[in-house]
Formats: sequence, structure tokens, C-alpha cells
Amino acid sequence: MFNINKIINIIILLLVFISNSALAASVSGTVFEDITGDGLTDGDFTFNDNLGDQRGLPGVTVTIYLDDGDNLPDSGDTVVATDVTDANGEYSFTGLANAVYWVASDAPTTASNGSGGLVAEQTIGMEALSTIPTPFAIQSYCADGTGGSVLTTNATHNFDVCYGGKTATGADVTTNAGTREHITGLYLDYDLGNLSFGFSFNVVVNTEFDGVGSYQQFLLNANAYNGANTMRFVPVVPPNRASWWEVENQDFDFVMVVFPTITDGNITIDGTAHDFSDATLLRDLDSTLLGTTTTVGADWNSRSISQVDAPDFAINNIADNCLRSYYGQTLAESSSWSGCSGIELAANVHNVTIRDIAIYADDSDGTVAGPAFFAPDSIQNFDFTNNVIGVLPTGADANNQIYRGVIINNGINWGAEQDYDASGQIDNNYFNNTWDTAIIIWYLTSPTDSRTKFVITDNYIINVDGSGMVFERGMNALTVQGNYIDNAGFAGIDNTSGASYLDILQNTVTNTRGFYIKSDNNYDNSTNSEWFSSAGISLGYTAHTNAEFNKVINGATGVNGIDYAAGASRAIKVSQNQFGGNGGIAIDIGENNGIETN
Repeated sequence: MFNINKIINIIILLLVFISNSALAASVSGTVFEDITGDGLTDGDFTFNDNLGDQRGLPGVTVTIYLDDGDNLPDSGDTVVATDVTDANGEYSFTGLANAVYWVASDAPTTASNGSGGLVAEQTIGMEALSTIPTPFAIQSYCADGTGGSVLTTNATHNFDVCYGGKTATGADVTTNAGTREHITGLYLDYDLGNLSFGFSFNVVVNTEFDGVGSYQQFLLNANAYNGANTMRFVPVVPPNRASWWEVENQDFDFVMVVFPTITDGNITIDGTAHDFSDATLLRDLDSTLLGTTTTVGADWNSRSISQVDAPDFAINNIADNCLRSYYGQTLAESSSWSGCSGIELAANVHNVTIRDIAIYADDSDGTVAGPAFFAPDSIQNFDFTNNVIGVLPTGADANNQIYRGVIINNGINWGAEQDYDASGQIDNNYFNNTWDTAIIIWYLTSPTDSRTKFVITDNYIINVDGSGMVFERGMNALTVQGNYIDNAGFAGIDNTSGASYLDILQNTVTNTRGFYIKSDNNYDNSTNSEWFSSAGISLGYTAHTNAEFNKVINGATGVNGIDYAAGASRAIKVSQNQFGGNGGIAIDIGENNGIETN
């Protein structure tokens, strides 16, 4: 049934619009790319150029609607005009009568640098003075952080932020004013010259698997964007876990859909949570610090390490369509982890930073999930820092184990690409409860490289069922320093294939179980893996290696402190380490376990 009163209101408004047309009010502004997604806090207030953080976006459609008298954007509002932004991102509507209007921008799909095939999320929507229909009032319709929408005021949103648009989860639909996602209202009786809209291809604002503002969309944008991308996490939805926000791979009738492989470098995945209502503030729902020990290494030359803050953003990697095996075998170097990792890189992807996130497997089926991170090639400028791997952000066990923590495999199947070009760090992470090792790497660096070109420092590795960390074939020039490894199943630090040019310094390895038995099919999927003798630190057939100032204590029965295979001109230095309470001997030299006679 028609609402006669509403029709009369529209007719009256149109008559007022026509009679006041001589006033020739106007509204104009800029649709711009907020590259970093930090709103206007970076100080760049020039939107219509191609410099700085804010850059004009050409080719975006902008629509203006005449309000039907209820001061809300809805299907009763009338389209007055549309415009397409020019080369500087500017639009303009002129010849407008005094009235309440709604201005809506389409979601941009092309970046200011010309990169296409993207989908941007809103970061900026203007707000000023008072509430509609007060003269000079400007209000954007923005998500309120609790699942609803609100017309913005200084009390709800500072600095013109409007993260996530109207709903934080919905895509823009251009059917009418009521379905628009990026919309601002105003009472217009003057010439308004800066009603602008900001969008970013780097913000994550919700916990949906896909769609605008999702983590998946950020990855898709980063793969298509010509340039660097840094994720900015600004949750505009309530946390979907106890004290953090979680995104999850999808399992549709036993068909696993995982997040996209990263195919373009220069990417940062940062789980730090920012406040949606004030771009200058952070959100930290859980102040838990993981890791109880803060001093590692020998008592006479120790090192301080920092506890790991509970992350705000987490990936629940429930993908279990993965081959699993322990190392020391060709099968273990296959690329079969593709398509089942929490984060996966394509080959030759460099300049990658992953920080302040959690990756775990919390599913009801109890099946071991794929690894947290997998790169099939060495990585230049890799930074894996302040992450929690294998357990929930609080440190509590998840329902499932993940296979491994970090896998970097430059040398698939013992003989493929071996370019030795890696650089970076795995620093100050908390690994717990992996099915196999926390860290395993192949063929990263050359013997002529600096030993600080790639470093593994200040990590907590706890309750892993394999070795704490494993250096496989072709590893050279590496520093392992200041790590705390507790209750590793095999060895704490395991140089299983004789990597050389290592500095292993100031680590604490305790409670090593050493339960693995060579050729025991219960532990290696019937592939009869090779295995060197059990030890807290197993150097194997290394050469040109220093193991100094480590504390290796409380190993299980038969577990030695440090072991290595003897050989001439190997240049191995084992010095000033601390031992105690181990079930084997402190330093074991030779291929067989225990003291050997001449």
C-alpha cells in the first residue's frame, strides 16, 4: 500500500528544490586512496594529488540523493545526479536547492598507481558540527563496532574515520540510498567544497572469510597491487573469540578452501589491532605475556629475552589435506604442503614480514592441520616476529596440532633450486605443541655469507613432538641465539644434515625427550627416517661451527648435552656451555651414542 504522507513529503521537497534552485548551492570533494589505512593521522590533508599517503582516485562514480524527509538514507530518497571523479579524484554537484542530501561513493577497484582488480574498504567519511538536519551539519553513516550502524558525531568517531563503511561486512549495493555502504548526509544551503571519501586496499575490518574488508581480500589486493602492502587491522566487529579476532579457512563438505597463496612480495601481515573510532589508538583486549623464562644461556654469559604479547588477530588453520612426515628423508622435502598452510608463499617472493599474529588449528575433528607458514623457496628480507604458533593467543592448547611452525624449503626434493639467497630473522616468537618441529629450513645461505645474514633469535619453543628446530640439507651461515627450548620430542636444536658455518650461542635447552628411534615406523609414516644420536643440541657432521654459552639441562634417559661427529679439520668449537641433569653425557663425540673407546 502506498504511503500517501510520504509521497506528499517527496512532492513538497521537490517543489522546494525547484523553487530554491536559484540559490545554486553546491557540493564537491575528492575520492582518495588512503594507502596506509591510517586515516588522516599521517598529516597528509591534500587529497587531490598523487603524492603522500592520500592520493586522488579517478574514475569512481559518486551519486547524490535528495532525502525524503526522514533524515535517513533509504529507498525513499531520490537520485539527483551522478558524477565520475576526474584525474585528481574530484567530483562536483552544482545548482542544488537548500535541503538534506546524501552523497554516496562507489567502492574503488583501481588504485592510484593504476593497479586494477582490487576492492577497497572505506577509512574516511566526513563529520562536522552537529546532527542532520541542523544547518551545516555533516554526518557519515558508519559501522558502530557492535554490529550496527550510526550517524557519526565527535562522540562516536574522531578524525573523520569511518572504517568499514556502514556495516563493516557488507559490499556496496547501488540500488538506492538505503543499500549504499559508503554514504554521507548533510544539510546543504551553501557551497561545500570538501566532502571527501577515503578508501584503502590494505585495511582488514572484519572476520569474514572473504569479501570487502576481509583478510582474504587484503591478500588478493596485495597480490594484484603494484607496490608494497602493509595490512592494517582495524576490527569494526566484536571479537569472535574470547579476547581476540579469528579468521578461519573454510571446509565445505570436505572440500577445503584456504586463504590465497602470496604471489607478490613487499607484503606485511600485521595483526596489531587499531581502534575503529579513533585512528590514533590501539586495542589490546588481552595483556597476557607468553613465556615464563626471560633469561637464557649459561649462567656466566646469559641473555635476556622478551615475553610474547598475546596477539589480537589469529588464523585458525583447519586445513588437514596435507602429507606429514618427519625429516631426514626425501619425502619430507616435497612441496606437498602447498594448499594446506596457514600462510603460504609462492616461489621467489621476497620482502615478507609477518608479525603479531597467532596461527593454530582449533577444529573439532582432532586431525593434525597443515603448517603455520610455508615458503617453497628462500626468502630475502624475511621478518617473522612476535607471533604465537600452535596454541591459542592466551597460550591454552587448541583442539588440534599444526604440523610444523615455519617451513622454508629452498631445495625441493634434494636437488632443485639452491640459490642460497635468503636473509632475515625468526625472532621472539612463541611456538608450542606442534606435531613435528617448530622451525625447519633448507638451503638458505652460502658458506661465504655473514652468519648474521639469517638469524633465529629469542624464540620460545615448547612441547613440540619433533625437534625444536631443524637445519636440513645445504644450510650454511646461520646464527641461533637466545632461544628457550623446553620439552622437545627429539633434539632441542637439530643439525640433522650437517649444516656448517653456524653460531649456536646462549640458548637454553631443557627437558629434551629424545624418544625417536631410527627406523621406527611409528614415528615416520613407515619411511624409515635417518636419525642422529639424541641430544639437547645435535651438531651432526657440522664444520666451522661454534657452540658457546648454551645451557643444556635435564635431558631424558640417554639424551646427551651436545653431540657431534668427529672428523679432521672440521673446526668445531664447543666451549663454556653449561650442563646438568641430563640422562646421557655432557658432550658426545662420534656416531654412536655414549662414551666410545679408542
